[in-house]
Amino acid sequence: LPPESKSALCYPPYTPRFPACLRPDEKILPQILRHDALLFYPFESMDPFLHLVREASSDPNVLSIKITIYRLASKAKLAEYLCAAAENGKEVTVLMELRARFDEQNNIQWAERMEEAGCTILYGTQVGTGNYNEKTAKQYTDLCLMTARPELGEDAAVLFRNMAIANLSGDYKQLLVSPFQLRDKVLELMDREIK
Repeated sequence: LPPESKSALCYPPYTPRFPACLRPDEKILPQILRHDALLFYPFESMDPFLHLVREASSDPNVLSIKITIYRLASKAKLAEYLCAAAENGKEVTVLMELRARFDEQNNIQWAERMEEAGCTILYGTQVGTGNYNEKTAKQYTDLCLMTARPELGEDAAVLFRNMAIANLSGDYKQLLVSPFQLRDKVLELMDREIK
């Protein structure tokens, strides 16, 4: 299409903004220790999350990083930061879904690279949305909760232990985990709202 036709038919490119709940001139980790931050892609930038992982990869107070990943790009800062964390002596556990339409090869290559760096890779069902492809995060909606709440961290630690032994029926206090908890709890909450 000629440029004049394209501009008449397309929206102008959108640039995700830095979330208002965080300060761009301050490290992310101390901010998250003070308050939660919910990022909403593509309207808000993925950069705060990437900064958080980069900071955690070298912070002496961070002992482990556990993350679920569904989709990575061929060049993925997140995966590079996770490799750096493992190389810095952090215990890094990644629950990796290999079957991510159009990104299977990227996921396989990054899983191998992360394993070489010392990350523990678990293959299987995705927890959360897990889209960390920096390009598609600018196109598709997604949510990212960054929190330091101990009750969520404890549940997440139990979840990762269960995933490592293929236990799908764990008991969680805060998280709603499929296939055994999510549906029933969502239906219960819907019934409560109807009443």
